[in-house]
Formats: sequence, structure tokens, C-alpha cells
Amino acid sequence: MRGLVMVLMAVDHASDVFNNEIVAQDAAAWGALGADLTPYGGPWPFMTRWITHLCAPTFLFLAGTALALSVERRVARGASAWSIDRHLIARGLVLILLELWMAVGFQTIAQQVLFAIGGSLLCMVFLRRLPSWALLTLGLGWMVLGERCVELLGVTGQLGWETVLMVPGFKPLTSEPRLWGFFMPWFVGPYPLLPWLAILLVGWVFGRWLLAAGEGAERRTARLLLSWAAVGLAVFVLQRSLDGPDGFYGNYSLARTDDTWLRWLQVSKYPASLAFSALELGLMALLLAGFFLWQGRGAPPGRRQALLVFGQCALFFYVLHMHVMSAFAWVVWGKLFGQPAPFGVAGAWLGALGVLIVLYPVCLWFRAQREANPGGWTRWL
Repeated sequence: MRGLVMVLMAVDHASDVFNNEIVAQDAAAWGALGADLTPYGGPWPFMTRWITHLCAPTFLFLAGTALALSVERRVARGASAWSIDRHLIARGLVLILLELWMAVGFQTIAQQVLFAIGGSLLCMVFLRRLPSWALLTLGLGWMVLGERCVELLGVTGQLGWETVLMVPGFKPLTSEPRLWGFFMPWFVGPYPLLPWLAILLVGWVFGRWLLAAGEGAERRTARLLLSWAAVGLAVFVLQRSLDGPDGFYGNYSLARTDDTWLRWLQVSKYPASLAFSALELGLMALLLAGFFLWQGRGAPPGRRQALLVFGQCALFFYVLHMHVMSAFAWVVWGKLFGQPAPFGVAGAWLGALGVLIVLYPVCLWFRAQREANPGGWTRWL
């Protein structure tokens, strides 16, 4: 599942570099209300962006699941509470610091998904001690009531504490070249902590459930995930049905201004709304259930299967892919991030295919290094 969303993420970021028809009208915080969703005459630019919405929620959910499996197993083996906390703190800080490295690839100083995951891990130093029902209540509670909290507090995303915790924000810096001559005119904070921590909490509870279910519970797990998918997609359909030109709670201010199917799919990712979270986690649960059923048939993927390789090397792939694409564009036609791209929507798909082909053998090498020396530098990636 993680490998699949890595591929979709490559499409999204290749679109930033190679696609001059990008349509990213998914930010309630940045004036997407009523925006033209087909400025190039067709739905494909919008849909190319839309399918990649699955990535960030899946990253956070599966990060929570994987860490719950790891931490709970350490607890069962008698590891001290401090050793577990130290691991979470170190891991979280490394992820946050890696955002500085990603600024070179994106050529924009940003608070992005690594900040959201890293900050969430720091929070789990305290929250992991809560029972599963409490974690689930906190996670689902923010998904449902987070928008109301933002309204009551009147936060606006001015790059203060609210951007770190609640709503996106951005700020112009300078038009002068920044880091190593790259053009970095903005600080962008699209990933405030609380909406994404909520998703990680639900993933953590799922990880605990998997441990309790034990081996051979693929069908039982698939049934649970299908139930989650049904609830999530039902919430999405309900919110979009009740929405309209005057707006309705659950998608921030990104009201459904007409009845076209694209407008139904225009959910707010920045900040992550109830409609967005319900839709994406519902779709993720549906796909994940399919993978569990496939695994239950006793036919695991081959060791060199591409989705498995990219999923096992997700962070390593992430910290390289944008730099590879940006360097290629800069060397071949002198393009910097944010400047006009030379191709249409097909450029997103071809660019993604190119970076996947280039990094596949690199990921195979990295996986071999990690397996040969699990305590070495590779453990941080």
C-alpha cells in the first residue's frame, strides 16, 4: 500500500516540475472557492492532482501503524519506557530536520509531510501511553470537530502557532536567490500538525489491533477495513450532498458551487477537512482491504516487485526523488522549481515514470545495505 502511494506521490511532484497544466485547487486556505477546475478544457489536469490526495493521509496512517507495531513489540520484549521514548524523539527530530534537505529539491522552504510525521512522533512520546479508545476518540474527534475549533479560535494561518498546529500559512521571503543559488521566494506551511496527527492516531490504533489479531487474520482485517471504507465514503457523500453554494460544515470554506462531478471531488486538503479525510481514508481502507485479501491467498509479492521495493524504501525514495527531477530539469533546460514547465499533463506521468525507473535500482541497493547492516546509517531512512 505504501509503495502504491509512493508512485502516486511521484506523479504529483513530477507535475510540479514537468506539467504546465497543473490544477491544484484543493486549498480552502488559499482561495480555491469557485475556481475553474478545467482551465485547459478537460478534467485530466485536475484528476492527475486529485488521485494523489491519497498519499499524505496514507503516509500518516501507515506511519502510525508501523510505529505501533514496533513500539508495542518492544514493550512486550521488556524494553524500558525511556528507550522507546528516546527512539520516538530521535526519529521525529530526524524527520523534521530532513525538511531542510527537501527544501533543496522543492526549492521552497516548507513545513510539509515530514514535519507532520516527525511532529506527530514527538507527540506520541506522551500519547502512546493512552488506551486505544482514547487515541481513537482524539483522532476521529479532531477530524469531525477540527473545523469548528478553527472557527471558534478565529485562526487565520499567519505563520504563527496556528500554522504549526492548525491551519496552513505562507509568507513571501525575498526574490533574491537563496540556498546554493536556488530560488526560494516563499516559506510555505501547508501541513499543520493537528489534522495529520489525528490520522496517525487512527493508524496507531489499527497497528495495535493488528498485533492483537495475530497472524492469519487477513480476512478479519479486510472485513474491518471494508467497514471503515463504507463509513468514510458515506460521510464524504453526505457532506458533499448537504454542501452547496452557501457552504456546509465539513469542507472548510470550499463550498460546492455547482453540481458538476469535479466540484463534488473538490475537497480541502489545506487544511485537511472532514470531507477530505473521510474520502481519502475510505479509499485507502478499500485498497488496503484488497491487499490483505490478496496476502491471505498465500501469494506474497516477489522480493523485487516494484511496489514492495518502493514501499520498503519509502523515506529513502522520498528524500531523493525531488532532487533527481529538479536537477534534471535544471541541467536540461535551466528550469527552477515554480517556473513554467515545458510539457502538459502527460509530462507528470512521463516524469514520474522516469524517476521511478532511475530510483528503482538505487532502492534495491539501499534495501540490501539496510538488511546487511540493520544498525548502520540506513536505519534512519
